[in-house]
Amino acid sequence: MIKPDKYLPKYYQLKEYLKQMIQNGDIIPAQKLPSESDLVRQFKISRHTVRHSFSELENEGWIYREQGKGTFCAYRGSKKEQKIAVLTTYISNYIFPYIIRGIEETLCESGFSFSIASTGNNKYKEEECMKRFLEQDISGIIVEPTKSAKPNINQKYFQELDKRNIPYILLHATYPDLDSAYVIMDDEKGGFIATQYLLKLGHKDIAGIFLSDDLQGIRRQAGFLSALKKYNVIINNEFLGNYKTEQMFSFPYNFTMNLLKK
Repeated sequence: MIKPDKYLPKYYQLKEYLKQMIQNGDIIPAQKLPSESDLVRQFKISRHTVRHSFSELENEGWIYREQGKGTFCAYRGSKKEQKIAVLTTYISNYIFPYIIRGIEETLCESGFSFSIASTGNNKYKEEECMKRFLEQDISGIIVEPTKSAKPNINQKYFQELDKRNIPYILLHATYPDLDSAYVIMDDEKGGFIATQYLLKLGHKDIAGIFLSDDLQGIRRQAGFLSALKKYNVIINNEFLGNYKTEQMFSFPYNFTMNLLKK
């Protein structure tokens, strides 16, 4: 509690209280701090006192502010000594070279190093990579879920990240059993828009090939089917192809060739 003290001003007591919360791990890097209004009510102090505390904490590198979003806990120590782990399904094909490049540029600009690995969309490989990253001194991790439509057999490694207060963010998809930050696209809407475009051009016999063990593929298929239904087009199951990751280099080609022969 903040008490009247002629030797310790209230702003200083609040500053030390918040510093202690950060040092104890009660407030972790990138976590949003209570708002000025919340602290005013909680400690029965003036807004000026809170702002004074925040100002000193910011100057000392404990917190940072984002306009319109709030005040957040900063990473402590030399950023050059901090490493961010990046775990994606693939690295060298599809859209991943561009994604990795963007991650690398952003981390390097901020003074972070990074370590990268890929799972090949294999859950056992994901387990190996998560184990290896947890053996390293990482400050955070970006994870693209592996076979996100299937049960998360590696939940314990994410729980270990939580236990160690290591922040993580999911990319492209989520695991339903994790309450985590994520960055995803609206895959269902994307599937709908792509199909609607062809429908508006007058096409009716539209085929779709979708990956069945990732949520992205399932949601894109949902958008595809939704567009056909909206335009009263009867779904021809012969035009709908579903494949697993292990079939990615054979099924799409064979399915398309069979369609062209009809």
